[in-house]
Amino acid sequence: AVVVPSRSGLGWRLCMGVKNLLQYLKGCTATKQNISHFKGKRVGIDAMCWMHRGAIACCFELVSGRESDKFLTFFLRMIALLQGYDVTPVVVFDGCRMPGKAEEEKKRGESRATAAESAKAMIEAAGITQATQMTGEVRTKCMQAIRITNKMIRKVMCALRALGVDFIVAAYEADAQLGYMYSAGLVDAVISEDSDVLA
Repeated sequence: AVVVPSRSGLGWRLCMGVKNLLQYLKGCTATKQNISHFKGKRVGIDAMCWMHRGAIACCFELVSGRESDKFLTFFLRMIALLQGYDVTPVVVFDGCRMPGKAEEEKKRGESRATAAESAKAMIEAAGITQATQMTGEVRTKCMQAIRITNKMIRKVMCALRALGVDFIVAAYEADAQLGYMYSAGLVDAVISEDSDVLA
């Protein structure tokens, strides 16, 4: 997130993302590293990135209102992968929503709801059995409708606690917390698909 002057001139507002950030950093970014490079290190993880990744595997079930733990299985496999290379994961979950981003969050929520309605209509028209075998538009709509719920987050937290994996809930967004943790030397690296962590 970036703080910029508001257009009205009456204070400041938060912007989602930094447009074209990765293009500007193209010449400064590090080369690819094998995970073994981080052996013995503590690595901060943006939990929502892995939760969204894992939810893709069960997007049909989530939209259909059916129970699935595929998102959890994905998350725990990623943790096990790191631990297999003697990397210590430190998982960071998003905390409170940023008040300045309420409008953007509302738009995203409406977009997810619209995609969910479209997906449900397609599933109903095709029948569940037929729809589960469909790819393309139904799957795309289901993916666009993914919403990570508090129940899903609690499942991941409970599993991490049971495994003895460190995790925290950021005051606001995980990317800012991870940036701070890296700058303060609390973690040696950060895993995130959110380029805001670089800002």
